[in-house]
Amino acid sequence: GTSELDAKVAQATDLVEKAEAAEKAAEKALEDANADGVITPEEKAAIEKANENVAETKKAADDAVKALPDTVAEKEGLQTRVDDVNPVKVPEVTDANGNGKDDAQELADATKLVEDAEKASQEYNDALTEAQKDNAISQEEADKLASLKDTADQAKDAADKAVDTLPEGIEGKDGLETRVDAITNPDVPAVNDKDGNGIDDETDKLIVEIEDLVVKAEEAYSVMEDKYDEALENADVNTGKYKAADKKAFDTALSNAQGEKATAQEKVDEALASLPENVAKDFQKRLDALEDKELVDPSTEEDDEVSPYPDSIITGRTLNGKLTGKNAENVLKKIKDKNPLMDDKAEITLQKITTGDANDTVIVGTNRHYSSATDLKTFPRFYSLRDSEIETGKGDDVVVIAGDMNQASSVSNRTEAERRPGSKVITGEGNDIVKVSSSVRNGSVIDTGDGDDQVAVGQNFTGGSKLLLGEGDNTLFVGGKLRFGIDITAGSGNDKVTINRGIDIPTAKTEANKVLIDLGDGNNELFIGAKSRALVNALEVLTGSGEDVITLNGNLNNVVIQTGDGNDTVDLQTSYLYGSYAGQKLIETGAGDDVIKLGRTANLANGNKLSVDAGEGDDTVEFYFNYDATANQNQGLIKGGEGTDTLVLKQGGVTVNLATQGSGASEEGIQGFERIDMTSADAQTVKLTVADVLRNNDGEALFISGNSADTVDLGADGESSLGGFVKNAADTISGDSAPVAGHTYTAYSDSNGVKVYIDDAITNII
Repeated sequence: GTSELDAKVAQATDLVEKAEAAEKAAEKALEDANADGVITPEEKAAIEKANENVAETKKAADDAVKALPDTVAEKEGLQTRVDDVNPVKVPEVTDANGNGKDDAQELADATKLVEDAEKASQEYNDALTEAQKDNAISQEEADKLASLKDTADQAKDAADKAVDTLPEGIEGKDGLETRVDAITNPDVPAVNDKDGNGIDDETDKLIVEIEDLVVKAEEAYSVMEDKYDEALENADVNTGKYKAADKKAFDTALSNAQGEKATAQEKVDEALASLPENVAKDFQKRLDALEDKELVDPSTEEDDEVSPYPDSIITGRTLNGKLTGKNAENVLKKIKDKNPLMDDKAEITLQKITTGDANDTVIVGTNRHYSSATDLKTFPRFYSLRDSEIETGKGDDVVVIAGDMNQASSVSNRTEAERRPGSKVITGEGNDIVKVSSSVRNGSVIDTGDGDDQVAVGQNFTGGSKLLLGEGDNTLFVGGKLRFGIDITAGSGNDKVTINRGIDIPTAKTEANKVLIDLGDGNNELFIGAKSRALVNALEVLTGSGEDVITLNGNLNNVVIQTGDGNDTVDLQTSYLYGSYAGQKLIETGAGDDVIKLGRTANLANGNKLSVDAGEGDDTVEFYFNYDATANQNQGLIKGGEGTDTLVLKQGGVTVNLATQGSGASEEGIQGFERIDMTSADAQTVKLTVADVLRNNDGEALFISGNSADTVDLGADGESSLGGFVKNAADTISGDSAPVAGHTYTAYSDSNGVKVYIDDAITNII
């Protein structure tokens, strides 16, 4: 009856409550699983199990409720409650490895780490490839590569770890593992370029070895050329025959020179594959420039064959103004008879040949010399202009002396030349050519007048001789040396002067024996020592306004170089400035943005020290060797002058000390520079103190540029003292205000406000 039905209702109600409780348990399992934002496999399984309990309890409750008679008042309510019981939605697993991280985000993070590792590896490998292009690794390159490799290795380790922790089976993991495994960061190669010059140390040794051989060859050829010159100078003035001792000395020197060249050439050929291309080309160029001389027995036969050339005079013999009597009459007649086609206005005496205003050719030589008259690399001999003159009028004239310009008297300097003038060649206006196959000697004079003239002298200018180049773009080539009291003067125009061998005055400079070269206004070029390094002593060089280039390759003694306004270059980088003879070495470049390239300076006494004044303008002084006024080497006084001036250290390992010491004649040091540049080579050092900065440019800020291999010694003491300077990290200069674009400079100052801005790329500041 009633009690049995009540029991069934109570049982059904209990089952409904259990189903509702199961539903709440499932909801709680879902809520707990979602608490950390990710779903683990265990959490998903717990939810699924809770849902199974919901389903089981709901079915039991549903069966019990449906079994109640419809007359039971509670049935409808219980059925509604059962119908409202439902399982929760089971979420997908988002944290398959149960590490509390969303798998998708973990995959994205791992992918990013792999990309970062690939990028870091690429940067390292690119830098490695670039560094290995020259097969030389400097310490700076090795340090940079080590830093990049460390970054790349750390990035790969991080990526590898991230990929390893990804859940197994997650889409994309296998691909990431393959990408990580493909990342390769080779070891940093060992340092093999200790001086940081871009050439490995073994090749450097080879270059030094070859350099020694090439220098020996050059020196041997220089000796050979000296013996050649001596043989020519000592040859009989009438027959041209060489002294037996001179011929033997030349033959010996030539044989030795050829042997030294062959030895050097063999080594260059052997090492060609190991040498940098530019170095190999330079060695080969230097060896190719070494040319054999030949002491050809001179032809002194007289040539009386009629000249077929119009507007020309060919003497057929030496023109000797000292001939007298019947001999002189016969020679003069032969010369006149030989030249029927000469200019109607021409006049011939043994003392002087004069032409009119046509384009005339005058040859002291033979008919066969006519075809090579304008070839300024061909120097025939032996027919001389002796105690005589040649004067041509207007026109584009050609004058060839197939031997010397000379006179009977011996002249050793300009003072004696004023008293005893020698032979003369005077060409008027026009674009003239004057060629002297041997030497211009003993007070002889060449005056080319206005026009674009070319003068070539096969050997030397000696003994108070003069060259006067008028206005125009003139060219002078001297195959040998300038010796004793030479004057070379050019008017306005772009002149080019090349002296192959040097200024050979082995005595102290005097007004009488000095060599004076005045190039005038224009963009002029002067190269002394173009063939080989030689003595350059008792030289004065003057230029006017224009952009001049003065290059000296030699052992410099008493030398004065003064350029006018314009952006001039004085290149002494291959020269040695030393103190064998008295007299100051003076370089003054005047107004303009000038460049001065200094060679090796040392041991200069107060009376013959180096003095450099760059003058007004933004000038640059380049150092190729160490400079230190405190080393008691009397290296001279270097002044930048007005403007923003820069000291540039050009060679690796160079050290420059900004100290100034002494006063008056004994003062030496560096003054007046606003910038120092060490960016062109590695492992350079600048030393300075507060006092040096104050003396250098009246205490104005000094800027120093460089790289990580360079050193700035602020105390000039080799200690990590900073010399009283303190770094001010808040005071920096970059951008357009920086001396070198892309670089940032940080201030170092002392208590009195003296400032030095140092390139942040320089890390070794002591």
